[in-house]
Amino acid sequence: MIRVMIERKAKAGEDLSSLLVELRVAAITHFPGYIGGETLVNTKDRADIVVLSTWQNIKDWERWAGSETRVKLYERIEPLLKEKPSV
Repeated sequence: MIRVMIERKAKAGEDLSSLLVELRVAAITHFPGYIGGETLVNTKDRADIVVLSTWQNIKDWERWAGSETRVKLYERIEPLLKEKPSV
């Protein structure tokens, strides 16, 4: 089992929550190996968001990370970010 941590910083006034839910639902429904995840939001700066996901193994994560589904969702998230996410 592996855990993946992705830190995102949203632009001021942008809300990523619905897109992050879409990412999670896509992983749950279409990608074997996804175990679960959680989203952590900094209470002092709601633009700082950390997503932790748990996968059966690194290959499952890599399959998801390179999938067309994830790439298309990320293309919708990217314009709302201050900077590239760190993984």
